[in-house]
Amino acid sequence: MTLWNDGGGKVTAARRPLDGPDHVARWMFGTMAKPLSAGLHLEPTLINGELGLLVLLGDYSIGALTYDILDGSIRYIRFQVNPDKLAGLRTDGEK
Repeated sequence: MTLWNDGGGKVTAARRPLDGPDHVARWMFGTMAKPLSAGLHLEPTLINGELGLLVLLGDYSIGALTYDILDGSIRYIRFQVNPDKLAGLRTDGEK
């Protein structure tokens, strides 16, 4: 399993790909354990024609998670948090 994270220099993100399910899980759980993550929720949505997850804080999208499944397991995860690249994924509550 490999996770890529893109903050575009505007949002804190992992600087290089995270390899291995243990490393990816530790990073994800560590991120979710931070106080700022307490109000986050996930909403299934189509992203580039594929099922993904929109990460929301209240009504505002702050991230998009997409993944590839191979042989029944998640193989690759892409977590986009660059606000410029999230512009097309706004929710009804955002302007």
